[in-house]
Amino acid sequence: MRLDRFPFTDFQANCVWMKVVTFAHDLVRWFQLLCLDRGQDGSGLQGAQLHY
Repeated sequence: MRLDRFPFTDFQANCVWMKVVTFAHDLVRWFQLLCLDRGQDGSGLQGAQLHY
């Protein structure tokens, strides 16, 4: 990753920004694993049927 792609010039601000981006990525992946089902043949993501 090129250093000129970061949004801030301060190292600490970029460090916090990177942690927030990583956390957001982890939340998206967690949601996909929890709420989306791959189906029987494993192709494509489909919404999982939720039961109460």
